[in-house]
Amino acid sequence: MERYDGVIDFVLDKVINDVRLYTHIPEDENLPASINQTIVMLASNLINSFGLINDDEANADDEVKEISEGDTRVVYSDRASRLQMALSTSSISGDFRGILNSVRRLPE
Repeated sequence: MERYDGVIDFVLDKVINDVRLYTHIPEDENLPASINQTIVMLASNLINSFGLINDDEANADDEVKEISEGDTRVVYSDRASRLQMALSTSSISGDFRGILNSVRRLPE
């Protein structure tokens, strides 16, 4: 359970930071309640996209990252590299930009 709490904290921090960067709403100001569901959906998409939380079998350190046919090379992706990949991408997809545009501001 502690592992899941850490992942949830990481994902929510990332999504909220991405939303703040996209909308130009500063940290000292509350985000509008109208985008709370959007933040939850973005977090859910990020978790699902990188397989950050699943049952133990799916979340084991044996997700295939790369396969080569020459001399049969298989590279596995571990949880740490999946978290790193999630950190390096934006959690905001085109599907949610329209909703976020309704609260977006011009950069100061």
